[in-house]
Amino acid sequence: MLNVAAHAKHRNEFAGHRISGTSKNPLAMNIKAILAIIVMGVFYGFATGQNAKPVPVKATLTLAEARETYRTGDPIRLVVSFTAETDGYSIDEHVGKPMLSLDQLIVSPKKGIFPWLEISSGPTRGTDFSMIRELSLEPANIKFAANDFIRFDEPGTYTLLVRTTRAYKSNTDPRREAFTLETNTVKVTIVPMTPDEEAHEVDRLGRLIGITSDVFIRERYTEELGYLPGDIATREKVSRILDRSLNDGNYNRALFIGLGSIRNRELALSMFEAALQDPDRVPTHDLMFPPIDLRLVSERVIKWQANPELLSSLAASDQKRREELRAECIKKFLGTLPQRKGQSLIRAAIVLLEFMRPYGGTADPTIHGAIRPILLDHIDDIDVNERDRILLAFWKELKDPRLVPILEKTLRDYQGDMTSYRENALEHLMELNPARALPFFIEEIRNPGSSVKLEVLEKLKDEVLPEVDDALLKMLSIVPPERSSREYYRPEAQAARLPRFASSGIYVEIKSLFEENRTRYSPSVRGSILAYLAKYSEIEAENLIAEEINGSDENATREVLNGLTKSGLSAIVRNLLIERLEGEVGLTVADAAWRLSKHSTDATDRVRLIDRLDRWRKEWGSRITEVDSPKSTDTIKWQATIEREIVLGLINGKAWKATPEEIDRLSRNCLTKYCKDQFPKIFPPIAQGSRE
Repeated sequence: MLNVAAHAKHRNEFAGHRISGTSKNPLAMNIKAILAIIVMGVFYGFATGQNAKPVPVKATLTLAEARETYRTGDPIRLVVSFTAETDGYSIDEHVGKPMLSLDQLIVSPKKGIFPWLEISSGPTRGTDFSMIRELSLEPANIKFAANDFIRFDEPGTYTLLVRTTRAYKSNTDPRREAFTLETNTVKVTIVPMTPDEEAHEVDRLGRLIGITSDVFIRERYTEELGYLPGDIATREKVSRILDRSLNDGNYNRALFIGLGSIRNRELALSMFEAALQDPDRVPTHDLMFPPIDLRLVSERVIKWQANPELLSSLAASDQKRREELRAECIKKFLGTLPQRKGQSLIRAAIVLLEFMRPYGGTADPTIHGAIRPILLDHIDDIDVNERDRILLAFWKELKDPRLVPILEKTLRDYQGDMTSYRENALEHLMELNPARALPFFIEEIRNPGSSVKLEVLEKLKDEVLPEVDDALLKMLSIVPPERSSREYYRPEAQAARLPRFASSGIYVEIKSLFEENRTRYSPSVRGSILAYLAKYSEIEAENLIAEEINGSDENATREVLNGLTKSGLSAIVRNLLIERLEGEVGLTVADAAWRLSKHSTDATDRVRLIDRLDRWRKEWGSRITEVDSPKSTDTIKWQATIEREIVLGLINGKAWKATPEEIDRLSRNCLTKYCKDQFPKIFPPIAQGSRE
């Protein structure tokens, strides 16, 4: 019973409030109720929060090493072990760095600790990645360090506890159904680390980082270096960040995170600012952030020391101040351009271009005027990978006729695997000089190895290019190998160009090839060839298309339709889609609605979609529960795709433009969950079941 009392005292201490009740005499509580609470607490653990209930999940905290005494800066590794007495519970076992807000480290006493993580990153730290593990009696262990949250600044004995929201009931949304568990406590004793000891640790870890080739082992050693808070370690961290010779993302991330726990931020700030002002150093984009972050953290610390209650709001309170510091940093860095030469100058201009434009915004016109000539004068000195990235991201700012020779050079010389480089160069060249772009487009269409998307090639406005006939005919004359081969699908990109660019001059040869090799072509290639035949002879093509559709299963039919519609919608195919729209099979009707909205240029098809949606709601409006039920047959569940695709088609159709009022009405009138899920702002996800 003494342990129970201690447990109650510990829970009261860490919850930050006093226990209260209506009874003046604690012994007036029913003894059986007390025992029930004790049993549930010992064997199952408690979920905290409003309307919390006991759950059959337990989280136990232990020290990873068999010791309790640590020097300041030593890694204090913790293990949280999750177990469940019954099936049906899971945890997210992903440990991200910096630490996600799935875990909170509660320390007592608070005096003598520095909560660096919450000061620098705020209380909410999320990710879209998770690793789900089913719980059982066998412990599921989550490992991290106390140093990932705090820095110990004073020697003494501290009590640690972890509050975690990793556990949740299986088959529910962990973001909405996770419950909070608190572990037991552990004690650690902190003693000072001398400067000589820190220097020894820096040297030891530096040697280990240098000799290992395993990125995860290197990351672990770098994290340990990051935990060291003194000046010697600070100089080492900043020096390694400035030395870009080791291209290891985990290593660099651990170094940047390690800046959060340093004591002397002014020392680190002076080193970063000196590096950015050095005209002989080739700058990088990520070095612009530490000076701003370090100054922000210093200002937050002053606020936190004046009022500790502000801790959880500090990171969200200084966005305006961040923009001010950002503007100061840009101004200082801009002043170094006249002293820079070569790659230092080019990289500085790129860094400024990237750094001064807010996400989704445009570059500051005054600064833009200073750096645009630098990039245009030296664009040929930039590696093709970097050049493509810069031109794609900042085309609006850099668009200039002087880029024409550079784009032509890319198209002539680059033969690598990055198709996007060629696609971007073709689009930019067409925008700057259509006449000079024409031969490059023709060559791309004729190239049997090209995988440039048809949407890019269609930037060329010519309806027919007789110059490509012989090349396209030759490509399709090569009989495809067996279906199991990768080469079976290679002609698809080339065949898609046939109905868009080939002339009628090869009609007879193409029709003959189709009849001879029909079974050897993929369904998509057959569709593209049929689209070409329909372009020049609807009467012959109509029968061939009917034979193809009638002789294929639904999956093959959709592939054939892919080929038939890639370069537009012929009258024959449009009529076929209208016929399929009036069917009853969910996926077939949904597919027809999607293709009509995407490819049709006839605005009257909007009326057809509205009429079909009305008919579907009359027929299925009373059966929505059945359609939404996971226990229903696929045939019934697929009916939901009809509503969704028609609603989205009415909103996004090529031949019509929905008004904001129409979009709002269409989205709000969704009946099925599948349709509602497309509009989360109107229909937020609903938690399944009550919170445990």
